Amino acid sequence: MFTDHFKLSLKGIAVIAAILLGAFLYLRHRIHDIIVPPQITLPTKDKELITYNENRHILTVTTAKGTTTTYSRDPSVEVLKDGTVKVNADRWGTEVRPFLGIGYSDTGRAYVGCQLFYFHQFDAAASFGWTADNRHPAFQPMLSLAYNFWSDTSLNVGINPASLVGLSKPEPAVFLSVRL
Repeated sequence: MFTDHFKLSLKGIAVIAAILLGAFLYLRHRIHDIIVPPQITLPTKDKELITYNENRHILTVTTAKGTTTTYSRDPSVEVLKDGTVKVNADRWGTEVRPFLGIGYSDTGRAYVGCQLFYFHQFDAAASFGWTADNRHPAFQPMLSLAYNFWSDTSLNVGINPASLVGLSKPEPAVFLSVRL
């Protein structure tokens, strides 16, 4: 009754509509949580409540004046001699954190590397991509920028540094990595 092209077009439209609906629902949920944060009340004798979400790296401090949230990799809490509490939130700095990843550059590759610098949820890293495909070089160096979207999982976009100095055509890569 319908042509194959029409059926394929309907399937494509359905997939795109499902992806757009999922993105809309996710963004609506995230924006709602930012605009209307959940109300936290302190117990009567407490002065502040400090919580840390390890999956999202979000530090939340609730006082009688209100609630503040900030991004932090490894926060520390100090209780000073006068009874005040000092929260140190690391938002940027250097690090040496190894990772493993899989992705695609000129072919499918497995990546091994190290994150060297971070700024909030973004990382700068150096890595090597390995492939068993004999048509491409087995090892490929990669400089990448990553977005840490969940716990220790990041989405990386990189480029072969040999192409930056003009030795070859640009070789971009996209890969998913997990910190060890």
